[in-house]
Amino acid sequence: MTIRELYGESIEWGMELDPRGPQALRKQMQCSRAEYEKLSGRNKTLYDAERLNNPFGDTRIMCGDPDTELTRVIVGIDIDTAEILLAEALRQRGERLDAIIGHHASAMSAMTSAEDTMGVQVEMMVADGVLRSRAESLVRNDLKGRPRPFNYRIVQMAEALGIPLMTIHTPADLHAYDHTHKLVAEREPQKVGDLVEIIAGWPEVQWAIERGEQPKVAAGDARNSIGKMHCHFTGGWNPTPVAMTAMCEAGVETFVLMASSAPLEEVANKYHASIVVAPHYPADNVGINLLLDRACAISPLDVVDTSNFVRVTRG
Repeated sequence: MTIRELYGESIEWGMELDPRGPQALRKQMQCSRAEYEKLSGRNKTLYDAERLNNPFGDTRIMCGDPDTELTRVIVGIDIDTAEILLAEALRQRGERLDAIIGHHASAMSAMTSAEDTMGVQVEMMVADGVLRSRAESLVRNDLKGRPRPFNYRIVQMAEALGIPLMTIHTPADLHAYDHTHKLVAEREPQKVGDLVEIIAGWPEVQWAIERGEQPKVAAGDARNSIGKMHCHFTGGWNPTPVAMTAMCEAGVETFVLMASSAPLEEVANKYHASIVVAPHYPADNVGINLLLDRACAISPLDVVDTSNFVRVTRG
């Protein structure tokens, strides 16, 4: 499998699992193309043309030959200069290393499209009973506070050392999102504590528990009924307190998040809702591992774990 093929498959798998559905995402790309074709000059040059073929704003090939064959790769959650140097050190020892695959889009700097990352939150809120117009307004307002920092040093370093670099974020998160919903449908947990136990049973979370981090109930009570559940394992960022308020008013009783905060817990307590926190990196690992399992079914891939990632295979 080449970098180009892994990139393409990741996009297809993500579109397959996205709550909006492949048809809506293709329409999104058509709208991006129409927007792009109206531009000229500098505005057209600066437009991220990859949006015409990829609906996920946090998944890109950052540098390197897309036709590089992948046999052995580094995979990590947050790729920084240390991981680039690790790759080079392995090469200097004579070990094969074909590319670095990061999860979070920190390596993408100004190329990150928050709009294409957060759009799925609208469909998630609508599924919970929030009016579409309200959900769209809430996400649009949240987007205004998402800066696009320019930090190109990671890509520069990879380019200087000739190490291909790519990021796969939302397509991986969608695998964790889908996996969680399938497990809940299969096991039918009744209480919030039952949901915590399901998450604690993931091998990636077991790995974290052994190192001092575990899932928890951040608001509410483990004895509470789950009721209507909102799993926020995709969408780039947590819902804002205002968005959580809208979902509580629509009847959501339990939120599953990768992280919590005092403002979110205040909203949950006000509406007698519960917040279950799945440790962030282990939850990310679930999605990455499920995606890698699909990739390895096409072509075997040796993975070097780093940056809070642990490789777990599922049958």
